[in-house]
Amino acid sequence: MYSKYQSISKIKRSKSERTFIIGRESDDRFRKALVIGDTRNPVIVTGKTSIKGDVLVGPQGVKPGVIRGIGFKGERIVEGGIEKDIKSGLPSLYVQSLFEQRSRLQNLASMDYNQFSISGRKLYLKNQNLSLNQDALESLKKDNIDFIIGPGKIICYDNIEITDLNILNQVTIYSDSSISIAGTATSKNILVFANKFFIGGPVQLGGQFYAQSHFEIANAAQIKYPSVIGLISNQFWPDNTLLSIGQNAEVNGFVFIHNFIDANRIFKYTLNVDASAIVNGVTYSDMYTELRGLINGCVLTDAFYLYEKPTIYINWMKNAMINRTIINNDIILPLSYDINTDYVIAQEL
Repeated sequence: MYSKYQSISKIKRSKSERTFIIGRESDDRFRKALVIGDTRNPVIVTGKTSIKGDVLVGPQGVKPGVIRGIGFKGERIVEGGIEKDIKSGLPSLYVQSLFEQRSRLQNLASMDYNQFSISGRKLYLKNQNLSLNQDALESLKKDNIDFIIGPGKIICYDNIEITDLNILNQVTIYSDSSISIAGTATSKNILVFANKFFIGGPVQLGGQFYAQSHFEIANAAQIKYPSVIGLISNQFWPDNTLLSIGQNAEVNGFVFIHNFIDANRIFKYTLNVDASAIVNGVTYSDMYTELRGLINGCVLTDAFYLYEKPTIYINWMKNAMINRTIINNDIILPLSYDINTDYVIAQEL
């Protein structure tokens, strides 16, 4: 995770403020376009697949392939260096703190919204816990309250759909059910935990968003940098669990899917990027990635998944695009890794 720090200096009547996002510095693997975890098989590319930047793959490297008469149509298989290694190249996620933080939120006491300070169209949390369900959301709407201002926490009961709220300034949201955010809703500097998560357009959100069993982003939703989208669990998932970046969605930051207890890959789960979707940053899957869209940055995955009816192809890429060259080489991720303890400024706000 990342943290927000603010520096304030005062000299007589003069005042200066600077605000920073602080995160752990990424290692050299994040400067590559592609890193493969399962090194037993080659990466096979076909169609209009494009990889710009260095790659870290298994001993068999990256090769062109043919599916139903369609071969690789590019000039170069990889526009960069190809490093081959028998060992898995995936870094380990540092995620224990996420489970700890989520568990602390489960039994917090909370209050109805009419017990909070309200000024005009704004409700101020003031470091207290707001109780929220769909009926409370409707009451906020009737009272013309469309801003919730932190710092503070929101504890959600039952499934909720947020369509026109603006949630700002260090707000933590917890739900053991599902959260749907769509319409004109906005957010900045928030942290959200839910069992299931749906984000639809034309929202413009910023923050860290974590689901436990299902995550879908669709309909031209915009996720701003520095944001984190994570499907993460310490419980077994059913086969074919998905984190989906869908139609015309754009994510700026870090996208990952990870099961904390499935070290032996007992079941299958996939990070899916639609043909019309864009991720500017990094995607990480310790199982499968089905990539049909554009990644401006780095892809880290155990293996690729491609389904062309009626056949499943493992470690094949078709019409996928990865471009590491247009993202700053020193991009800092807002998610911690256990391989490096050097903290750096990710962004000045």
